Parts: sequence; C-alpha cells; structure tokens
Amino acid sequence: GRMLNGMNPGSQTLYIEPKDLSGIPVRSSVGYRTGGNDYDDIDTRFGLQLSRRTRLNMGAVLKNYSGTLSVVEKYRSQKVNIAVDRELGRNWQVRYLLLRNRSDLNLPLFQPLPDYPSLNRLHQKEARYDHGLMVEKGQTFSTTLQLIDYHRELYNRGTTLLDQQQDVTQVLWHGLWRGNISLLSFQAGADWRWSRMKSDAWGGHEQAATGGWGQVAMALAPKGRISAGLRLQKWTDAEWTLLPLVKMRYDVTPDWRWMLWGERIVRPAGFAHLYSSGPFALGQATLRNQRSDLLGLGMNRIFSGGHLFLSVSWSSIKDGIWAEIRQDESIPVYRNQPLQQQASLDLAAEWRLSSWFTFNAASKGMLFQKHEPQNWPNVSAQGYVQINHRFFKNDLDARLRIGCAVQGEQEASMPYYSQYSEETMAVGAVLVPYLHAIFIIKDATLFFSMQNPLNQDYYRVYPYPMPRGLFRWGFVWRFFD
Repeated sequence: GRMLNGMNPGSQTLYIEPKDLSGIPVRSSVGYRTGGNDYDDIDTRFGLQLSRRTRLNMGAVLKNYSGTLSVVEKYRSQKVNIAVDRELGRNWQVRYLLLRNRSDLNLPLFQPLPDYPSLNRLHQKEARYDHGLMVEKGQTFSTTLQLIDYHRELYNRGTTLLDQQQDVTQVLWHGLWRGNISLLSFQAGADWRWSRMKSDAWGGHEQAATGGWGQVAMALAPKGRISAGLRLQKWTDAEWTLLPLVKMRYDVTPDWRWMLWGERIVRPAGFAHLYSSGPFALGQATLRNQRSDLLGLGMNRIFSGGHLFLSVSWSSIKDGIWAEIRQDESIPVYRNQPLQQQASLDLAAEWRLSSWFTFNAASKGMLFQKHEPQNWPNVSAQGYVQINHRFFKNDLDARLRIGCAVQGEQEASMPYYSQYSEETMAVGAVLVPYLHAIFIIKDATLFFSMQNPLNQDYYRVYPYPMPRGLFRWGFVWRFFD
C-alpha cells in the first residue's frame, strides 16, 4: 500500500526506464525464471516500429511465489506496460504510457493480533492503473500528465471478521524548462498533485500539493561546478515551505572528483498514516509533515581497471512518522517521533584484477547519534568476485559470481508489524554467501543462482525467516528482425 502511505512523489510516480525493442519489423524477448519455494515468473517484451516516427513497446510479467512459509504464504502478481512514442517535427516527442499492476498476497501472522484474535487467514488484493501523457521538446521542455487509479482489499478468508477496501484516485501534473545563458545553466518547473480516497473503514478524504522550483548551475574555473536550487511547496492545510538544495563538484584531475551536497526534504503524511483503522496500525489525523535535512561529502576516483567511491553523510529527521506501540497499547499508532540525527559512511568499489577476474563491493555503516531507529542494521555490506571469460570465438560469454552479503546487528521492534516499540528483540549479525552463474550464447542468456547455500537462519524483518538454500534458474531469449 505505498499509495496509502504517501510514498510516491508526484513528479516521480510514473518514471520508468523502458527497454526500447522496437525495430524493423519486430523485436521481442521472452524470459522464464523458476526455483525453490514455488517461485516462477514469465517476462515477455515486444517492440514494433509502426512507422518512421512511431514506436510501440509492450511488456508483461507474471509472477508466483510461495515465500518461506509456503503453508500460509502465497504471492501472485501480473504487470503489464505499454509505451507509444511519436515524433512531431524535428524536436517534439509525445509518449503515452499505460502501467497495470495486480497482486494477491496471503499475509502470514506470527502471533495473534490482540484486537483481532480470530484473524488467521488474512489476504490482500491490490490493483493499480496508471495512464500518462508526456510531451518533450529536445532537452529544453517537458511536461507530464498522469492519472492513477488504485484499489486495495484486506480481508480474512472465509469469514466477515475483517473486510476493508480503499479506492484512491490521483492526478499529477509536472512541468520542466531548461536553458543556458553564457556560463549559467538553469532549470525551472512546477507540479501539482491531487488525491482522493474512498473507504468504508477509513472514510472519504482528499489531499492536494502544489509546488515550484528553480535551479542554477555555474562553472567555477576549469575544474569546479556549483548548483543551487530552491523549491517552494504547499500541502493541504499547511503553510508554504522553502526547500533548499546545494551541490558542489571539484575535479582534481579528470579521474578524481570531490562532491559536496546539502538538501532539505519534506514528506507529508499519507492516507494510511492519517486514517488507518487497523488491524496493524491506527492513524492520527493531526500528524505533522516529516522534515529531513541532508549533508554529504563524497569522493570518486577512477583508476586503471576500476573505480572507488567514498562518502560521509549526516541527516537530521524532524517529526519522523513511525508506527509506534507503547506499553499500555495493543496496536501501534502512527506518531511523530523526536528529533533523530545520524551519520553514515558509504563505500563502493570495483576493480578488474585481470581479464578473467573482477572484484566488486559496497558497504554502509551507520553511526546513530540520537533516537536510534529499530529494524535497521548498524552495518550492511555485500561484495563478490566475478570470473568472466569468452569462449568459442566470443560465441559464449560465461560469468561466475561468488559473493556474500553482511548484515550487522539490529534491534527488532515487537510486535513485528510495529516500527518502534519499548520491547525489542536483539537480532545478531550474519554473513550469507551466494553463487551466480550466467551464460550468454548469442541471443540467449541462461542463469543459475543459489542463495544462502549454508542454510543459515537469519532475518531481514524479525521474525520472518529468509529462505534457506534457495536455488533458481532461468533464461532470456531475444529475437531480432
């Protein structure tokens, strides 16, 4: 229910990076993946050049999964997308997008819900349709109009103990203009979003947001660049808010770059935060918007055979919105939290050791300073060594990847569907290896994957267990002209 939790920024909801398979006359691809825990999915893509100026791209994914708890947990989804592109004149382009998402999910309960002790077969259905119209003129102007229709059902199979339905309609508009004057480059834009929810359990409500922004960038001597922006934003029943953004870049050499950035972000409370009536959390209509201030310093270095990225960042979150349960309560309640401050260290590196071997790693270390969050590991990292070689005059591209993921210690909130609680469970650190093998034979790709081959018991969200010894395999076949 991301639509209900206010997690979709108005200018980003529809943004996708489609694969343009359209050619003359037809290009397409078919993929199939299967594996343990009744996992399987079919992925098909189709592209057609209808005329010299018109392209059509379509795709569909059908997915099934029984999860770790196959007795009670089932997941099924269907995703369809259609994109039609039309060139108008030399610089204008129009695109229509249709996205359709449907899913069915059995929700496992690890313990009875205090206010709903008889619930034992919870099921959730979601359906979402997006229609979008985008108009672009080269790199100088773009505008997007989007319509979203979202439907959600939550009920207990075979009984009438719980039956919730939410219908959300959302209209989004976004416009952007770019230009250059001498050494200055600038962009300005505006957006508008309107949302309406109808629900027997949550009531009928509306939200609206209006905003505009401007950003200017300028070169500083031959090696530096600075950009500064300001956003003016207004949400329903709130005052206008100024949100600054600053970025600086300095190139010591063409292969060595330093970066500095600062930004303020405001996240409004969504329908679920404000009006939810359970069974997992209760909303509060008086919630304040969450405000985040971010500062960061980063370094990117490119060297022979690889690159290194290192950054130190600091964030301050005021009025964070979490589902918190207190000692005298039986169900979490969405509340604004005290000021939270934290620092983090991020590292990413890739090094091609030889024509056969490549090393890749990424890590994040969190240094929480105030009001430490729960369900969040203090350290997370993953890395792998890849053996890659081409055989039979480059007809076979073979890649073997041996890696591991590291998850540090964390405090899990209790019960598991809360985000913050006085009672917690300590979850220990874990190192989980994995193996991937990929074989590319001209237009076909065959892959094999083994996750958690040592059958370790570990958790991302306690007490939901991650799969043990999960084996998957599949293929993708591309057809051209």
